[in-house]
Amino acid sequence: MNRFQQLMNGYAAYHTKNITKFTHLIGITYIIIGLQVLFFIPTINIMSQPVALAPVLLMFVSLYYFTLNAALALFTSLYLSILTMLSYILYLYGTPVTMFAELFVFGWLLQFIGHYFEGKKPAFLEDMRLSFVAPMFVVHELKDLIIAKYDRV
Repeated sequence: MNRFQQLMNGYAAYHTKNITKFTHLIGITYIIIGLQVLFFIPTINIMSQPVALAPVLLMFVSLYYFTLNAALALFTSLYLSILTMLSYILYLYGTPVTMFAELFVFGWLLQFIGHYFEGKKPAFLEDMRLSFVAPMFVVHELKDLIIAKYDRV
């Protein structure tokens, strides 16, 4: 079993019930958006131009995902790019620190509600690496939902 399969199987073991998958689908999305809103505040200079940290982090996270599984990484990068664009809009028209706090706290609240119904503690408490594959897990679950919908047609 390769590293990607180990990480995904490890993450999946903590998320078996549909309610947990649903709360994580929404919760992880909120957490990512919240973090990205916050990461638009600091900038780094690239070729004498200020660049927000959010898209730079997106690039590095996407590269990491491609080392795990190229096909799923492509769709996960698309999902994260859409969230990054949404985060930028929220950053421009809101108060970034307040928006971060609201989205981040609400996202984690949904996570813990899911784990309450699952009857298991969050996966990252056992292995911190599992929190990094959460966006890939969300995209994988979305793929399964789409396939299941079209299999019934």
